Amino acid sequence: MFEVEDTDNLARTGRLRVQHGVLETPTIFPVHDLGSEGGWNTPRYWEKFPQINTAMFNAALLSLNRRGILGSLLRIGIHQFIRFFGVAFVDSGGFLYRKYRLALKPEKVLEIQEKIGADIASTLDYPINCKTLTENDKILRTVSNAKIAASARKNLKMLLYASINGYDPAIIRNVIRHLKKHGEFDGFAIGSLMPRYSNYRFLVDALLAAKLEADQMPIHVYGLGSPVIVHLLIYMGVDSFDSSFFIVASSKRTYAIPGFRRIEFKNMHKYLDEIHCECPICKTTSLQELKKSRNLLSLHNVWVLWNEIQQMKTAIREGWVEKYLEKRLSKTKWAKKAFEYAKRRIRFRFTGD
Repeated sequence: MFEVEDTDNLARTGRLRVQHGVLETPTIFPVHDLGSEGGWNTPRYWEKFPQINTAMFNAALLSLNRRGILGSLLRIGIHQFIRFFGVAFVDSGGFLYRKYRLALKPEKVLEIQEKIGADIASTLDYPINCKTLTENDKILRTVSNAKIAASARKNLKMLLYASINGYDPAIIRNVIRHLKKHGEFDGFAIGSLMPRYSNYRFLVDALLAAKLEADQMPIHVYGLGSPVIVHLLIYMGVDSFDSSFFIVASSKRTYAIPGFRRIEFKNMHKYLDEIHCECPICKTTSLQELKKSRNLLSLHNVWVLWNEIQQMKTAIREGWVEKYLEKRLSKTKWAKKAFEYAKRRIRFRFTGD
């Protein structure tokens, strides 16, 4: 189902065959808030930008059945329900199961994912906060849930990713190695990285561990999808990630500038010379109009994310990823340090230098 096309170090492009077409990787799954308390706040970006044909949904939110939508979703599927015909990734929503104290079993979560027509589903996990070494029980329960889902799945056309959580790279490698032997999965989804993502050494080591053990299988990363970090994820061999950045940033009236900088509109006057956005929104909308419209600003921000990924794909195909990143990350201190560390780790692992 997954075909690697081009590689440059660990970074790669590929094609993943799913029920609703072919997914070109690396790619982003913009988070759709269907089922949340606010509900329906996600702009229909796929209508404005048909090339962005991916979306991330949350099974936990949908199971809450706010506005009584779950029955319709189970009957006609999520694609028909919101008129979205791209690739739907339905996350189990482990974090929200804990928040709302839900008691659904992994088999029930899988049933919801299958019946609403998920192209890709992830197994029920129990996220950890990465601040203590006393969360082994959550890791074991997450592993058990993955194996239960692998045995219970009925729709083999729906891809099933095993969710992995770990506060240590060795745990991530051991869990992936174990699940490869004890379940049939189509990929792995790595979670619980958000609490420690600012520790770039941990993040790089964790991703490298996942990549080395997963080998050619697709890797998804939960929740890390800002314009700064997507380049590092792709460089480390991650194939997909989800992001609510475009919605959160727009609610704070924050404008993403291609090339990493993001600024609040109250400070916009300081950076007018840097704003040269070619997105369809900015070409037809003034900055004052963008400031007033959360919807338009969300569309701009999601386009910036998608465009950054397209540029990385070009760099991979042409074999100059490291040169591209050296230039692209030069003005962002954290990202520059993370990239330099990642480069050293990869070279040591594969060349011994």
